Amino acid sequence: MNNSAISDNFIVALSGLNEYILTTEEDIISCHSSGNYTEVHLKDGRRVVVSKTLKEVERSLKTNYFVRVHHSHLINLRHAKKYLKKDGARLLLDNGKEVLVSRSKKKDLMNRIIQL
Repeated sequence: MNNSAISDNFIVALSGLNEYILTTEEDIISCHSSGNYTEVHLKDGRRVVVSKTLKEVERSLKTNYFVRVHHSHLINLRHAKKYLKKDGARLLLDNGKEVLVSRSKKKDLMNRIIQL
């Protein structure tokens, strides 16, 4: 495996209730805050609840593909399919979920999309 593939696929250890789940950042679709916990949604359909705030999870991720689109949502741009403007800004993710984009985060999201 070459170094660029390794550096772009950082391993993440998600501490669930009774286990650690090892995955790559690429497999994380989105994260949603729930108080002092964060729900991490994975590409294979699993949902892991970790005892970290969304801010702590965001700081631990190493790639630039993650962007905060709402005070309670962090998404992986690799899994964003569409930006929907009608009826409030939303992102459609490749797992079929729609995530609201707050007005205060819209400009940052657009800048990040342009940089890709």
